[in-house]
Amino acid sequence: MVLNTLQRVIQHVYEIDLQQHVADFTTSDRAFARQYGSAHGPMEQLIFREDGNDVDVSLYLDNRVVDALQGIEDGHSSINMICLAVEGVSHFVHFCWRSQYKFDMSLLELEIQAEVDKYVLLTDLYGDHDMHRRLFERYLCQRGMSGQLTERYKSANRFAAKYCRKLEKEFIQPGKTKEMLNELRRFCRKDQRQKISAIEQAI
Repeated sequence: MVLNTLQRVIQHVYEIDLQQHVADFTTSDRAFARQYGSAHGPMEQLIFREDGNDVDVSLYLDNRVVDALQGIEDGHSSINMICLAVEGVSHFVHFCWRSQYKFDMSLLELEIQAEVDKYVLLTDLYGDHDMHRRLFERYLCQRGMSGQLTERYKSANRFAAKYCRKLEKEFIQPGKTKEMLNELRRFCRKDQRQKISAIEQAI
């Protein structure tokens, strides 16, 4: 399944090992998303519920996202739908990994990481050196989201845009793949404060 393939790619980039497979935790049940997630949330939501030391996690993807993934191999999928799928898988991978090792995390940090993952994967998939502009300079939030959620998305987009510009200038060139992977792996392992500090110091 395409979702599991995206998971494997993200795990390879960051050298992350997980036993869970995202496809087993994915649902397109809108009623479930409204009950346990956000009633007016986006087409992609990571939904988690804590019960003592246990955490139940699900990834909600709108049916339109799931349908679009069927055409990803023949190039017929909408880039917007692919972005939502990558974002969801990124949320799942980093949430499960950080939970597994009891690392601190925040919703803003997960959003920043997902924006970075979209840039890295889609630049590689499409070979498009205009991807920064397409992802960050044309950014629009989905309608109907709460003000708090909208602000978190905008902040994540702003931080990730600056960091990905650094990646573009320093590493998106022949012979720099290893150095870029090392940089991404270091960034991934930072907490929110450290990520933002690194971004603010970026070129």
